[in-house]
Amino acid sequence: MILNAYSILYLFSTIIIGGLSLLLVGTSLRAYLSLRKRDNIPEHLQERGSLLLHIAHVILLAEALTLPLFYLTLQSFVPYIQGAMCIFGVTQAQGTLSGIVQVLKVFLFFLIGWWLLLDRLDNKTEHAPLSRKKTLFLFLVSTFIVLDSALQVYYIMGFNVEVDVACCTTVFDLGQRKTSIISSSLLGESYKSGLITLYYAGNLFLILLLWFLYRKRPGTRGVAVLLLCTTLLSVVNAVVTVTAYFEIIAPAVMNIPEHHCIYCMWQYSPLSVLFTFLFLMGTFTPPWALLLYITGRHRETNQHLPYFIKRLTLSGIVFIATALVLQTLSM
Repeated sequence: MILNAYSILYLFSTIIIGGLSLLLVGTSLRAYLSLRKRDNIPEHLQERGSLLLHIAHVILLAEALTLPLFYLTLQSFVPYIQGAMCIFGVTQAQGTLSGIVQVLKVFLFFLIGWWLLLDRLDNKTEHAPLSRKKTLFLFLVSTFIVLDSALQVYYIMGFNVEVDVACCTTVFDLGQRKTSIISSSLLGESYKSGLITLYYAGNLFLILLLWFLYRKRPGTRGVAVLLLCTTLLSVVNAVVTVTAYFEIIAPAVMNIPEHHCIYCMWQYSPLSVLFTFLFLMGTFTPPWALLLYITGRHRETNQHLPYFIKRLTLSGIVFIATALVLQTLSM
């Protein structure tokens, strides 16, 4: 186990959030069962539900903020792990578990963002018609937070300073790395020019689709299909972008042509952390909008939902465009 200021802070915050989320699991389940049995919600239950949602906001926002703290903690472990030169080397100390933990952490960030948007949409109405639905979803999200918190504590406490790991250069700088094999098999041996073209074209086309959604009049047909297409494109574009980050952008940002490690890019260039985060947020906006459209539809929310989707699509345009500009200036 490695103890320093970052790991102590991360463990403390994770344990507190996990404990509060465990209480939230019970209270949200009881609230959902109470709401399900009544057509008209009594005033005392409305007040109790309002307090529950305020507490939920604090817990969920705190959990979302632990994402950057998680990576700062891993970065602080670099001097303690033999052979590690960046976060990637640290993650090798726990093998497959590191990949699972990172994926779950980002997925939980996505779920929290979606629930907060759903709650904000419901608060715009007079009678809160989504109370039952969002309370059930709160139960599911808080359960996920409890499980994730337990896994995070186990993961952080499981690091062994005596383990010797392989440096990122032995994985990302080999000719047989996965991103290179996939790129060359799809685009040919001279894939770099094609990959960077595909990267810019995919992001610009995603911005164009988001702009088309933003300009679409509320209440017109085809919104669901457009949201689905934009979400699918954002997923495909994310795969292309991550590949381009490894193969082209990371070496250019670090000015080390043969080094293809995103984690080292974050370490060498703090600006790259910002444009990576902005790209992540921009990628999340289409599926957030789609989920909000699916779960937030009600006769009382129909007048507010189109404007929420418009704001989300505009935010996605700003996030992705800013990420593209910052990334281009960094190369």
